[in-house]
Amino acid sequence: MINNRINPKQLDVDIRITNNEEVSLCYTDEEAKIEASRCLNCINHPCTEGCPIHNRIPEFISKIKEEDYILIQ
Repeated sequence: MINNRINPKQLDVDIRITNNEEVSLCYTDEEAKIEASRCLNCINHPCTEGCPIHNRIPEFISKIKEEDYILIQ
C-alpha cells in the first residue's frame, strides 16, 4: 500500500513577500522516510528518465530509507 503524499511545509506567505528565501521547507527525517517508502522500485526507473538532469533518484531514495545522508557522488 502506498502512503498518501506528505506535502512539504512552506514558508509563511507574510515572510515570503519580504524576501527571496526558498518557499518549500525541508521534510523532517521521519517525513522523508515516509515519502521514500512510496517508491515503487520500478525496473526501468522512469523517474530517472523523466528527470531533466537524469538524477539517480532510486539511489538517493534508498539512502533516505537507510538514513544514510552522505552525498552520493
